[in-house]
Amino acid sequence: PDETVVGGTYINQGFFRYHPADGQMYSPGRSVEFPGQIDNLTTLGRRVFIGHYTKARFSVYDVDRPWNPGYEADSNPRFLGSAGQEQDRVPGGTVGPDGRIYFATKPDYGKLGGSMVVIDPTTDSLEVFRNVIEDQSIYALVPDGETFLYGTSSVRGGLGARPSQPSSKLFKWDVGSGQKVWEKVVVPDTYEMWGLDRIDGETLVG
Repeated sequence: PDETVVGGTYINQGFFRYHPADGQMYSPGRSVEFPGQIDNLTTLGRRVFIGHYTKARFSVYDVDRPWNPGYEADSNPRFLGSAGQEQDRVPGGTVGPDGRIYFATKPDYGKLGGSMVVIDPTTDSLEVFRNVIEDQSIYALVPDGETFLYGTSSVRGGLGARPSQPSSKLFKWDVGSGQKVWEKVVVPDTYEMWGLDRIDGETLVG
């Protein structure tokens, strides 16, 4: 927002905004009260949706309102909720072609099977899709056109979990129906596909 770069700090849930034009840094402190770190930030208009480790929890910050983190309706950032379903980390996030926020998650220690968390910005409600790829974590997400979202996965789960699948995958998701269109192995025997981007309108790079 406002041509600034937003970010989070390791371990203490600290939040900052940096303005490259004048070099000004705004660092108000911890974004939430619970321990952990900011894993991912996704902006939509004047708001920043934040994915937190631990327990794959989420909050939202409005840049036009005073800094006042908490759990109340007028808090800013305001805690939205947790993914639940044994989720823990939030490695990826994007704004979908339908204007909703999509976060990728990785499960808790010793667990397999990540999820995709969808936040409706009109209500700030959470919807969770577990095991989009069976026994795999979801890592990266990128929108395509008006209907679809593409994502990547990792065979790894939480620390200590033994993978049950041989290869990470690419998948296509229909945001209208809330269903997976297909999944496929792009490079056999790869543990994970970390990043994903779309170039030239039609080409995915991972």
